[in-house]
Amino acid sequence: MIMQEMNEGTLSLEEYPSVVPMPDEGSSSGTATSARNRQSISGSARRDTSRASRWSRQEAKPVKRNTYSGARQIVFMAGGLCYSEIRSVYEVMESGEKEFIVGGTRFLNPRQFARELSTL
Repeated sequence: MIMQEMNEGTLSLEEYPSVVPMPDEGSSSGTATSARNRQSISGSARRDTSRASRWSRQEAKPVKRNTYSGARQIVFMAGGLCYSEIRSVYEVMESGEKEFIVGGTRFLNPRQFARELSTL
């Protein structure tokens, strides 16, 4: 929910203040468009996933190449995050035009997540 509000530009600055001074509204001289594209969030960094592998029996599907706009949104989860939360970030990125970078103190697999819940 917080990331959706960040994506839509409706996140409350009173509840979630910025760590740097925010620019005055309307002071922008134009809109910036990023050269980053959605292709970079899917697949491997080691190989081009837009073409079929030599072992594949079917052609690779074309990759959506919409660009992101505005600044990157950085989200850090103290205490760690699980894979379903990472998936949520991916889904918010797919539905909007902002890029999110997510991090945490550690990444939890389902077993570790259940163990952490049992200690509460």
